[in-house]
Amino acid sequence: DRLLDMTRTAVNITGDATVTTIVARSEGQLDLDVFNDPEAGTLYSASSSSP
Repeated sequence: DRLLDMTRTAVNITGDATVTTIVARSEGQLDLDVFNDPEAGTLYSASSSSP
């Protein structure tokens, strides 16, 4: 039962993230430059100088 619960949770999270992305894109709220940026959401980018 624990394995099934973890699987259900993974499927639920994946589905929620997918639908959120689809709706945001259809509403024009998805910034594709940020979405496709592998460094988006990081505190410092590799090209920035150290603080």
